[in-house]
Amino acid sequence: MLSEEKIENEQENNFDKTDLEKLEFDTSQKNEDDSDAVKLKVKRIISIDALRGGAVVGMILVHSLMRIYDYTWISKNPVVISSLPLWLIVIIAIVGYLGMWISFFIFLSSIVNSYNMTIKTTKTKKPWKQLKNQLFAGFTILFVSYLREACIGYYGIFGHIIRNGKVASFSILVNALYIMKPLSAIGWSIIIGSLIHAILLMNDGYKKRYRNLIVYLLLFIIAISITPSIYNWGVKVASTEKINFGYILASFISGTVGGDTDPLLPYLGTVFVGNSIGMFLAQKEPPKRLPLIGSLFAFFLAIVSIIMIIFGIAVNFPNTIFRKPPEVPIYLFLLSGQIGLTMLLLRLVEYKGKMVKFGNNWIIKKFRLWSMVSLTLFVLDLYEFVPRAFLTLILIPFKIDLLNDNIFTGITGFYYAISVAVFNVLWFHFTLKLWSRYNFLGSFEWMIIKLQKFFLKKRTTKLNVSFIFSNKEWYGENKTEKKHPANFVVQLD
Repeated sequence: MLSEEKIENEQENNFDKTDLEKLEFDTSQKNEDDSDAVKLKVKRIISIDALRGGAVVGMILVHSLMRIYDYTWISKNPVVISSLPLWLIVIIAIVGYLGMWISFFIFLSSIVNSYNMTIKTTKTKKPWKQLKNQLFAGFTILFVSYLREACIGYYGIFGHIIRNGKVASFSILVNALYIMKPLSAIGWSIIIGSLIHAILLMNDGYKKRYRNLIVYLLLFIIAISITPSIYNWGVKVASTEKINFGYILASFISGTVGGDTDPLLPYLGTVFVGNSIGMFLAQKEPPKRLPLIGSLFAFFLAIVSIIMIIFGIAVNFPNTIFRKPPEVPIYLFLLSGQIGLTMLLLRLVEYKGKMVKFGNNWIIKKFRLWSMVSLTLFVLDLYEFVPRAFLTLILIPFKIDLLNDNIFTGITGFYYAISVAVFNVLWFHFTLKLWSRYNFLGSFEWMIIKLQKFFLKKRTTKLNVSFIFSNKEWYGENKTEKKHPANFVVQLD
């Protein structure tokens, strides 16, 4: 194996630009996604891997903190923050801001999905075949989301039994159909975003990137503009006393589009922005100033959101700062940070040719490991009780029961809560390290791969841990070529 890799590396180093471009596609094998298409070589955008893994780590940390810490003394009266020490205010602000980045997963997912569809359609000319894979993934995630909320999640039937010691009402199985949580939003975003992108890719639409950009900007504006009205409609539907089929249907639609905590609106706006970025990254030569333009757009959204907050436009600040779903100005401020961070990392890593150095950083390697099973970590948040039970046994002399929620409060309690949350993250990480030795056998990602292989005849090396971590081919600028950048044609899993 080592000799083969060495020979392959020597061969690639001896090829010129024309040969390199030919090597980007392996025509000796039949692509199982498209029978008449060439097979794409697999490279990865290390920035996206790192951001996705870091987001999952942050999710586990923040969720652990929010469950064991009673922060109502702040949320009920945000003004009390001004009386806290400056360093604590900074920590609360950072944790609070990043903790509200629910749509960050939608943003990263949209970039990846749009990129994949565009680059494959560029070669196959068949966007509808690429759409098939995306729809399968989207509906599978919707099913997994329901399974989480109804059964195996923190607030599902099993979670209720563990937290309360008694069997929950089976009405949870019905209520879960109307609940929109992050996974549900991701599933619907993949379905809707992929469908729209497939339409735009028709008839060589992948060549009309500026037309597509205008379409996405218009859709973004429309999504943001109608969000307040959809919220109001949802409140009206919820207040209806007469229950009939029309009410049930309206409740489902309003709940999916604009109700509960993580509805489609305003997060469809995130999909349209992510699709635009993925589309430009899929170009043979992505715009040199893409990170700059994206950063300026993020800055523009931040300014607009601040102006809206100052003048009280579509927001009741600060009383509704923690509202779920977020009001439009808060949402725009959150989205601006997500775009800005992504553009910054692309600029510093891929556009600077620092992929190898960045990818070999020990922290980034940890994030990449988490990124591989992000769906499983989303679903199995109930596993958090294992480290909490372990700590409870250790703390028996102090009579601290960490199996209960909201047991810490105040400034002193914040220290304890942070400590427990960090311990939970470390426990999760060592579990992943052990599980990765078996390529995450039995994880939800593993199950989806098996389903794709059975129904779509599709194979992937996504959960081949040793293969992925030994892969040295990154998406980014080839410093050996004068033209910018020569090897940006890649594929993301």
